[in-house]
Amino acid sequence: AEVAAEAYSWCVYYDSYLSGYSAGNYSYDTLKEAQNVCRQRSDCGGVTDEPYNGGRYTLRKGPEVKVGESLSGETSWTNEAVEACSEGAVLEVYNWCVFPNSYLSGYSAGNYSYDTLEEAQNACRQRSDCGGVTDEPYNGGRYTLRKGPEVKVGESLSGETSWTNEAVEACSEGAMLEVYNWCVFPNSYSWFKCNVGAEVAAEAYSWCVYDDSYLSGYSAGNYSYDTLKEAQNACRQRSDCGG
Repeated sequence: AEVAAEAYSWCVYYDSYLSGYSAGNYSYDTLKEAQNVCRQRSDCGGVTDEPYNGGRYTLRKGPEVKVGESLSGETSWTNEAVEACSEGAVLEVYNWCVFPNSYLSGYSAGNYSYDTLEEAQNACRQRSDCGGVTDEPYNGGRYTLRKGPEVKVGESLSGETSWTNEAVEACSEGAMLEVYNWCVFPNSYSWFKCNVGAEVAAEAYSWCVYDDSYLSGYSAGNYSYDTLKEAQNACRQRSDCGG
């Protein structure tokens, strides 16, 4: 079957808001943290910043975006397929820039070592003090959260590679773009991670779907979720999750 690309990105609405806070903790210091948590919440329709409350980012139920109706300069983000951004929205595509033979200085606070790149990238998006991920081939190939934010491009003497999470146009000189999209087969039932060629001379990690197909064996721990977004996000954090 042929693969079709479904790029899920964030649509941004200026001077707009979504009504109602999501259940549980709904306030975050950074947009990355708020967006990552929102993707895990079945009751989160998007993110709205509050410039009048210290610039915090809040999870909102929505799902309707009150486009252009904010009187306090709020901005809102919704996580949609590229073609689904509605009128009044601007598309923000956040991907990972990869820097060969480069590193970021200083470890992030708390747990900063992960076995897989997926786990490290997901954790980094939740940390306000994480500027990117650097692998350590000299330490069993582990992936570490680094403060940065400056990338020491081409300065690694030990073959380290680093990743930073940026808007597409923000990849600086010396970086390649790694595009994380959703790839599907029509009439889909099972998802798993696969590589799809990208014209940016980088590896595109995507989700592929096979109709009338399944994967054997449940992942350890909680393996059941109400939404595809929750399941996919959790799977990206599990080293034993194949799809």
